[in-house]
Amino acid sequence: MKDSSCMKVHQDSARRDKWSHPTTILLHKSQSSQATLMPQEHRMFTAEAYSAATCFKMLQDMNSADPFHLKYIIKKIKNMAHGSPKLVMETIHDYVRDNPEISSRHKFRL
Repeated sequence: MKDSSCMKVHQDSARRDKWSHPTTILLHKSQSSQATLMPQEHRMFTAEAYSAATCFKMLQDMNSADPFHLKYIIKKIKNMAHGSPKLVMETIHDYVRDNPEISSRHKFRL
């Protein structure tokens, strides 16, 4: 059986160490780290990434769409382009560059 005075000393020293060394976490501001983004910047980053992914998915759907759905997809892309033209143009550029097999008819419409 252990001596209770020994256990008490051990607990007291552990308590002292806990208070004498406070834990502090410092984050450095960095543009490349999502963990350090301010809430508003993170929200804008997330919204932009979501919009780019949505636009990219619509561009992928163009290849297999029938004429009615193709018209709908192009209308949605145009509406998205009114809100953020740079984002849509970059997404279209990346999609066309990565998919050289896209038909010239679709390239013209875009």
